[in-house]
Amino acid sequence: MPQAPAGAAADRRATDRYLPILALGFAGYVVFGKSFAYLGLPPLFVGEMLFALGLLAFLASGCTTALLTTVPALSAALLMGWVLLRTLQGIGPYGVDALRDGAVALYGGFAFIVAALIVERPIRIAQIMGYFRIHARVLIPIAIVLYLIARFFFASIPKLPGQNVEIISVRSGELAAHLCGALVLALVGLCKVSRSWLVVALGAALLIASQSRGGMLALLLPLVLAMILTGQIGRLATITAALTVAMLLAAAADLEIDLPRGERPISAAAVVENLASVAGSSDANNLDGTKQWRLSWWQAIRNYTVHGPYFWTGKGFGMNLAEADGFVVGLERGGPTVRSPHSVHMTYLARSGVPGLTLWLLTIGSWALALLRAAHLAWRRGDLDWARYFVFLVCYLASIVIDASFDVALEGPMLGIPFWILFGIGFGSLMVYRAWHVVEPPVRFGPAARKGAQIAGAILLGAVTLLGSPPSKAAESPACPPDAIPVPVGVPIQPLVDKAPQGAAFCIAAGLHRAQMIVPKDRQTFIGQPGAVLNGAELITDISRKDAFWVTAMPQFGIKPFGSCLAQRARCNEPRRFFLDGQPLEPVSDRAELQPGRVYSDAATGLSYFADDPRGRTLERTRVLYAFNNRGARGVTVKGLIVEKYATPAQQGAIFGDENARATDWLIEDNEVRFNSGAGRSEEHTSELQSRITI
Repeated sequence: MPQAPAGAAADRRATDRYLPILALGFAGYVVFGKSFAYLGLPPLFVGEMLFALGLLAFLASGCTTALLTTVPALSAALLMGWVLLRTLQGIGPYGVDALRDGAVALYGGFAFIVAALIVERPIRIAQIMGYFRIHARVLIPIAIVLYLIARFFFASIPKLPGQNVEIISVRSGELAAHLCGALVLALVGLCKVSRSWLVVALGAALLIASQSRGGMLALLLPLVLAMILTGQIGRLATITAALTVAMLLAAAADLEIDLPRGERPISAAAVVENLASVAGSSDANNLDGTKQWRLSWWQAIRNYTVHGPYFWTGKGFGMNLAEADGFVVGLERGGPTVRSPHSVHMTYLARSGVPGLTLWLLTIGSWALALLRAAHLAWRRGDLDWARYFVFLVCYLASIVIDASFDVALEGPMLGIPFWILFGIGFGSLMVYRAWHVVEPPVRFGPAARKGAQIAGAILLGAVTLLGSPPSKAAESPACPPDAIPVPVGVPIQPLVDKAPQGAAFCIAAGLHRAQMIVPKDRQTFIGQPGAVLNGAELITDISRKDAFWVTAMPQFGIKPFGSCLAQRARCNEPRRFFLDGQPLEPVSDRAELQPGRVYSDAATGLSYFADDPRGRTLERTRVLYAFNNRGARGVTVKGLIVEKYATPAQQGAIFGDENARATDWLIEDNEVRFNSGAGRSEEHTSELQSRITI
């Protein structure tokens, strides 16, 4: 086999090594917060070191120009350019303070670094999902414990050498955002967690809700959004009722835990007061006073930008806005003073004017809309893991933005760097998912960039392993020959085969090719691009409620049974199969045996019965007998395909079909064959079945 150039291999090693390093940095910000951000030697702290290493990985990826093909990426680039211009103008009078303030947007470089790594090797999506699971299962419980230590034993916590920062220094809002991300990950089904984990997480959520209004909203609103987007309205109502009962019981028992430093106590009353103060007034713990301080400052900013002389430019980066605007706080606790107006939106408006705020809103708005649209399309296509993944990213990022709307968050690296990392994961994954469904060849962006088709090809590894499953061997298929006939998604394959001569090659595009059966000619070759799926099932839309069950028409195939079945698998001979959210339902022989995960088909009535509620979910039934029916063709090659959900008769194969004395010398290689009724494949003794096939 040809070997990759030594330089390319070195670049790949460089990019492979950076992602784990970045994940460690992300973990440090989650667990230790501000103290982790202060590691290093001024002015080079850990964030700057991660950024410098990331730039090297970015350049080594070869994907530098291919990224500017989405509205979110273009918006982020324009935002960074505008802020950089205003920052450079402030370096003269304010020095390094200008760079520190400009980081609110310049940390966006992390987004392009991460997106480049994903586009270079889409399998990294699976690696990132693994990191998110570690984040949820391991880092969040550790962060909760350290947060409690910081709250109750603040006076005993040592400080970093040479810094006025405790070694455990996580804000309530920061923990709320990361906890929300972990809860959404579990809620949408991308991470399994124990009941004890849920108890600890919900307890921490109530603690945060009593301490921080911004943190409370950062937890509550994205969780509600996630349940609505994933069709879990019933669960939302149940959780709401349970939390209401718990709050009422806590209030009736007058449970209250005092905290040192005169902070708000942990109690049901504190949560209610925080809720009330969001929409109205509350004198408890000076809630209304801090609210009015923010609102007054924000009004002043609007007056001198939207309605004043700083409309186009803002006041720039480097100056202390609190001092310039007359809203200094922090001296009463010994400093340092607050520099920014406790809202990232107001920070952009005050420092970069209306153009800066507009670009910022366009950046986050276009990103969220693009990912929500991708989630909707993925749901309709049956790509459920992708849909849940996009919902998770939207809700996680939304939690950070909500917290940043009420506190100083994105202005520093503790949430600023995680925010832009998530942003990059989002639009990088969006590019990969779109490439997976592209039919026309994408435009080249230069010799250093990968072909769009190669990007689409590599995506299967990320898609199949998104939930931690082993990578599909179909993703390792070779590239299509130059003279191969392209087979786009949605185009009937058999007419193309009928028109082509013997010995022709077909390049089957990545994506879902539903209800296709191919009858090849001699010596024809069928090569699937990574992500190419031949699916023999149809979507069920003719379903209705009947008593306690859901019913639909039972497909009829007229196939004679072969052999006999075991008693515990009495329906093993039936080619009809049903799939809910991509997973097979077990057929049972008696309606009394029905329960979730099973299906009963009544031959007398021609109806199939389900215990599962299919609303908002993907329900399929087998419809086509074979993916490839040999009909006596010789020397056929089938490579790199996922073949699933065919109604293959017993002892016959979804690839090859029934036995035929003439059909010999088939090569079936690097395919993943799954969820078919009969055998995955069948072959004559003179055919070659490569060992890498997955059944």
